[in-house]
Amino acid sequence: MVRLLMQTRHNYIPHMEWEARLMEAGGLSHDQARFAVSFVVCIFAGILIRGLRNPTVRNLYSLLTGLLLLYYPFGSGILHCVFTSWTTYLVMWLIPRKCGTLAWLINFPYLLVLHTMNASGISWNKGVLDPTGAQMVLTLKLISTAMCLQDFHEKKEQDMSPYQRIHHLKRLPSLLEFFGYVFCFGNLLAGPIIEYRDYQDFIRNEGLWDPRAQKKGPVLGCMVQGLRATLTSALSCAFYISLEKTWGFHIFTDPWYLSQSLFMRLCVMQVVGTVYRSRYYFAWSNGWASLAFAGFDFLKWDDKTGKAVWGRGCNSRPLKVEFCDSGRMLAAHWNISTGMFLRRYVYERLTPPGGKPTFFTLVATQLVSSLWHGLYPGYFFFFVGSAFLFAHSTVTYHWEKAAPRWLQPVVKSLPFWAVKVFITKQCLDFLASSFLILTWRECLAAWGTVYFIPLIWMVGVLLLGQLEAAGKKGGRKGARGARGAAAAAGGGGGAANGVEHQTSGVADALAQGLQEAETAPRLSDDEGGGGKKDD
Repeated sequence: MVRLLMQTRHNYIPHMEWEARLMEAGGLSHDQARFAVSFVVCIFAGILIRGLRNPTVRNLYSLLTGLLLLYYPFGSGILHCVFTSWTTYLVMWLIPRKCGTLAWLINFPYLLVLHTMNASGISWNKGVLDPTGAQMVLTLKLISTAMCLQDFHEKKEQDMSPYQRIHHLKRLPSLLEFFGYVFCFGNLLAGPIIEYRDYQDFIRNEGLWDPRAQKKGPVLGCMVQGLRATLTSALSCAFYISLEKTWGFHIFTDPWYLSQSLFMRLCVMQVVGTVYRSRYYFAWSNGWASLAFAGFDFLKWDDKTGKAVWGRGCNSRPLKVEFCDSGRMLAAHWNISTGMFLRRYVYERLTPPGGKPTFFTLVATQLVSSLWHGLYPGYFFFFVGSAFLFAHSTVTYHWEKAAPRWLQPVVKSLPFWAVKVFITKQCLDFLASSFLILTWRECLAAWGTVYFIPLIWMVGVLLLGQLEAAGKKGGRKGARGARGAAAAAGGGGGAANGVEHQTSGVADALAQGLQEAETAPRLSDDEGGGGKKDD
């Protein structure tokens, strides 16, 4: 009974002939075709909200269009979204002082059950879609909203971080405001995660969106950003559809692939990773386009140039990901809104007030990210491996900075940059193969086709960094001892000169890499999405 309830898929919208033609033309399953249609309509929903001015009408429009855009592909599966939203709202109403903690305890286990019951990762690879993806986005939105209300009831304003002071909620939202935010004209289809306070300022035309504070930039700029995001989405979709059949992860067991040279297999692994990332670029850019056309993508006015700054709805920067030359920078350009959530609602809140984050804080943040995606071994391999990716790139960064002056022209040259891009992309796509394959035996088999070379490289760099740090630490102790003896003999006092900090050991390198990945900011703390806000 529980399994049937969690897998409910009844839909009153019948299959239509034009859907069959779309499926044939795009090589899509029925679920994928309907999902794609909802994505396209989501963009028009964002355009149309610009014609509405009354906040009540805008909230009602967000709610109704959001429900319709979810029901079309998922049918009665949206009951999961409705149930968890109602439950979270009741908790916020009845127990506001602990509503954030309870939202974690309600929504995260519910999401894990959905992942398990629907076998979400394997089903998605087969083209069978379910509302688990929408529930992933919703889970973060519900938790963030409840935490913002709990902040007001639990903390004094001077004890809040700058981000918390901007986004905390002084009152319980009305039902219409809350559910308008939850469904937000299709935002649950693929995100990005948006804050309740920012959304309501947009709906009410307040704060950054107050017409009295606007210049000519946002009106034209939102259309430019919307077209840019739409073009990115369309190109990514075409790229994925045209190449996935040939360069899908199934190629790792293909005789042709296995017969290739090692270098060719490494290159093919990069191609496969790029193809599959394009489907995320498509989905996230589509969500960005919807918000951009609506006007929500606006961030602030630049203090120096006076020009509008955009990017609130941007969840990835494809070129910066594909041509990234350091693993430590990847998190700043990939799934940006989820990274911001992990920073604001996990990493920072597990750090004691006035204290420093511990290794437990960093590992717990990474574990939350892994569990949010699902319970498959492939996700565990990917997120644990990504810690090594971030950490080893921190070591190589220190090596580059410490290179002698005569070697700096080489370090800064285009060929050296290209090598760094190739290595970073190779390590990323090696790990990403486990994110696609999911089952542990097949993951290890795919990694074995390239003899685990990217993993050996990352671990080897970390070990070399450990040995180097240990040697410098021993040298510093010897130098301090010699200076202390000299000072005692001469009756004077001496202090050791400062030395450049390096990570000491694999654990410290892991911690630093994780911290840089999880805390890569999109905005500074005092900006937080723009200016002071008042209820």
